[in-house]
Amino acid sequence: MTGLEEMLAALKLGRLSQVVSSWVEHVTDTQMSYHEFLEEFLTEELLARQENRIRRQLQLANFPFAATIEQFDFTLHPELKRAVILRYFDTSLITETKSLLLIGPSGTGKPHLAIAVGTKTVQLGYQVRFVTAQRLANLILGAMTPSAKAQLRHSGLSCDVLILDEFGYLPLDPQIGPVLYEIIAGRYGKGAMIFTSNKSLPTWGEVIGDNTLMMALLDRLLHHAISLLQYNLGRKAQAYQVYRDLLTEAQRQGNRSLECQANFMLGSMMVDDNVDLSSAQQLLETAGHIAEEIGDLITQINAYNDLTYVAIAQEDLTKANEVVGYAIQLVRRQAQRGKIAQTLFVQSDVAVQSGQWQAACAAIEESIVLFTADDAVWQPQAYA
Repeated sequence: MTGLEEMLAALKLGRLSQVVSSWVEHVTDTQMSYHEFLEEFLTEELLARQENRIRRQLQLANFPFAATIEQFDFTLHPELKRAVILRYFDTSLITETKSLLLIGPSGTGKPHLAIAVGTKTVQLGYQVRFVTAQRLANLILGAMTPSAKAQLRHSGLSCDVLILDEFGYLPLDPQIGPVLYEIIAGRYGKGAMIFTSNKSLPTWGEVIGDNTLMMALLDRLLHHAISLLQYNLGRKAQAYQVYRDLLTEAQRQGNRSLECQANFMLGSMMVDDNVDLSSAQQLLETAGHIAEEIGDLITQINAYNDLTYVAIAQEDLTKANEVVGYAIQLVRRQAQRGKIAQTLFVQSDVAVQSGQWQAACAAIEESIVLFTADDAVWQPQAYA
């Protein structure tokens, strides 16, 4: 090892200590400037460190196998929209603390999609932990002391994304429910979650043997499920029935928050499918009223955004402008960058439909600025 290689190694520039000789030859042959040499030389070290970090985080994530979205065969599941899945492959999963629920029969690739999202999240610089429901149950039952249970809860709370796989494949011990709820409630509004399950939402109470506790857990999950993927592989009628059952159970228990979410999910699905828009309007208006009553500003904004599209579909542009205007007022109070940008896109759609091209361009321009702004310079007080 040369003296230069030894110095680079002492400075913990491991990759550069390995390639410095070849770089010296390259600089001599190409006559690079000092600035170009330093920039490209140091870039090689940065890239090597990034690769090592991703490799370590993938190991810590504990994925059972490697999976990427490119490896998922959408031709086998044409009812799954690639564009919808790709919504979860950016930083918004983390920054908006979303929940992704992949629900459907066995053998349909739910773990593959969950791992693909997790892998992409690691590549974006975040920490992910993958665990099956049965493995988590065994860890909870094996934690005999308070300190062991506290450590287990911490591991479930400290990562950026927690993936819980195979929830519902086997019934869980009654001791599991309270600890699972502590983890979910602790992550509420702070960390993203991905669940895969072969059980429909209203039957999740059977899994832990406590329906009331499970409804409280679903309340936490669905509140931040900005876009919930009901993965039923073409069973659209079944997907609608899941939310109707959930709505009925929420009303029976008097759970206003979950009732709000069920109304919103049902209405939003109808808008996406462009079916029974009058019923969708009633559901979304109910969700908006309950959200205002309980102080759930996010769901209130989401409901008004979807009501805007209902008005557009009904060719009532006056109503569309009125609704999106109110949504804009709400979202600027909420001052969450992604949500403001999303609502501005809705406003631009209304402006286009109304022939207000200048207003449409202004809304799109502002939304793009918000989407691309650096977190370090984002000033929410400017929108409050």
